[in-house]
Amino acid sequence: MLILKYLFLFHLSNSFGLKTPRTLKTPTTKQKKYTQLLEDRNINLVVAHGPAGTGKSWLACKVAIEELKSNHIKKIVLTRPVVPVEDENLGFLPGTIDEKMNPWIQPLYDIFIDEKSKSELNSLLKSGKIEIVPIGFMRGRTFADTFVIADEMQNSSPTQMKMILTRMGENSKIVVNGDTSQCDLKIEENGLKNFISIVNKHYENLYEMYNNKIGIVEFDIKDVKRSEFVQNILEIYEK
Repeated sequence: MLILKYLFLFHLSNSFGLKTPRTLKTPTTKQKKYTQLLEDRNINLVVAHGPAGTGKSWLACKVAIEELKSNHIKKIVLTRPVVPVEDENLGFLPGTIDEKMNPWIQPLYDIFIDEKSKSELNSLLKSGKIEIVPIGFMRGRTFADTFVIADEMQNSSPTQMKMILTRMGENSKIVVNGDTSQCDLKIEENGLKNFISIVNKHYENLYEMYNNKIGIVEFDIKDVKRSEFVQNILEIYEK
C-alpha cells in the first residue's frame, strides 16, 4: 500500500504538469555561484543544500545535459535514496531497475523532458547515456567520464554518502543535493548534514576547499524560484 501511495502521488503530480520551470529569469547570486561551480571542470564535487524550489536539481540537470552534448562526459548517472522501501530492496517490485526507481526519479525525468523531449530521454536511457543507479547498487562501481546527480541526499545515511562519494573516477563530477530540514530518516544525523559538518571542520576557508575540488552552496528562502506561493509557505514554517 505504501508503494502504491507513492506511485499515485508522483503520477498525480505529473498529470497536472507540475514541472520545474525551463529557465530562471532572474537567478540569485547563490544560483549564479552554483552554476559556476557546476560548469567548472576543475571542481569534482558540488554540494547544494537548502529549501525546495531553489533550482538545485534543475540547474544540475541542465549543466549535465550540456556536458553530455559537448562530449566532455560519456554518461549521466541519476541516484536518489528510496526512503519508503526498507534498505532500498526494490527486488519485489515488477520491472527493470529504471521502472522500479521511476517514482523517485520522476522529478528528475521531468527536468530532462523540459530540456529535451520524452523520446530523446528514452533514447538516452536505452543507450545507457543516462543511467539510473539505486544507492544500494553502487557498491563496487567506478564512474569515469560521468556526471552524477545524487538528489534528496538528506535521506541518505553517512555510510551511504561516503560510499557514493568514493565511486568517482577520472573526469567525473558529482552533484549532491538536498534539504537538511526535510530528512525522512529516523537517525540522529543524515549523510548530507554529516558531510557538510565534516567539510566545514576540515577546511579553514573556501579557497582551501576549492583547491581540493569541492564547492558548497547553501540556499535560503530568498533563492526560491518555484513560485511566490512556495516562498510564502516556507516563510510561514520558519516563523
